[in-house]
Amino acid sequence: MRALVCETLGPVTSHRVQEIPDPVPGKRQVAIRVHACGVNFADTLIVQGKYQERPELPFVPGSEVAGEVIALGEGVKGIALGQRVMALTSVGGFAEIALASADTLIPLPDGIDFADAAAFTVAYGTSHVALETRAQLKAGETLIINGASGGVGLTALEIGKMMGATVIGLASTEKSARWLLNAARIMSSTWLTRNCVTRSRRWAGPTSATTWSAARPSTPCSAV
Repeated sequence: MRALVCETLGPVTSHRVQEIPDPVPGKRQVAIRVHACGVNFADTLIVQGKYQERPELPFVPGSEVAGEVIALGEGVKGIALGQRVMALTSVGGFAEIALASADTLIPLPDGIDFADAAAFTVAYGTSHVALETRAQLKAGETLIINGASGGVGLTALEIGKMMGATVIGLASTEKSARWLLNAARIMSSTWLTRNCVTRSRRWAGPTSATTWSAARPSTPCSAV
């Protein structure tokens, strides 16, 4: 199979696609024919040796995939060959075939395509853990999200609203702010050129409980 192989740690542009043997699923693992894989910030760090996890070289990066199950390892139950799934892989996702623990598999509904599914798990999982577990966000609190037009930002905005918070999303450019308004279906926007965080906190009021990835005070942004 073809895969992007990291043989030595270095810039993301230094790694090359190679032909390597197909992986064989071990106990409680499945092999997935990859139709799409997510590209995340952690993937760019791990190939440079800047991530908290450092796989033994050489390795194939790629932390999340979507595709079809093509082989089952020992002890796997409740998963069918040919089933459409998305999964966390930690590494190994940038390949034609990837291995994943059966416990990380999520069945893929027919209405979701592979490309959307491959960008789901890390972004939504990161935001959910940040807001539910770390921040312990409560209904009625105010959530400020910096970089709200990115993947984790948009999912944090969506999850924060579902948790009952008042959400203020910040974007670094007017173009990003317009895109954010369309994506979030928010009907109004105020464009700020300075003291963005200070003014956002003023909007939030004294009941504000959560500030998530606060921007520098000089960062131009949009509040929505």
